[in-house]
Amino acid sequence: MLTEINRFRALHGADPVTLDPTISAYSQKWADNCVFEYSPSPREYGESIGQVLPEDIVDGIIRWEKEGENYDYSQNTFDPMTADFTQLVWKATKRIGVGLGTCAGKPGFDGTDLLVVNFDPPGNYSEEFIENVGKPNSA
Repeated sequence: MLTEINRFRALHGADPVTLDPTISAYSQKWADNCVFEYSPSPREYGESIGQVLPEDIVDGIIRWEKEGENYDYSQNTFDPMTADFTQLVWKATKRIGVGLGTCAGKPGFDGTDLLVVNFDPPGNYSEEFIENVGKPNSA
């Protein structure tokens, strides 16, 4: 999964991120709740969540990547419909944590698990989109 994230970040001119064990523990703790919602605010990290098939967690990352097809580079502003994409490619982010909750069979999960990825430093700050969200192939 880290390879896919860094491959996609490179397409948008962002440096690779590293997997951080402390942030991963934080992500895993939330994922283990099997609640499809963001962790409570205030959050120390940026956060993306998604339901994924246990055998294909990279698919969750690819869905966030595809949000970029709807990102308006002429506006360079926050849009909740592309927030996972912009967090994924946010240039200032250096470390991530990943958690996967085993949720298949629990209410609302219908055979899927909960993927939680936290980002440090977090992204999606107003007035910082131009310098942090690069157009594809701007690396």
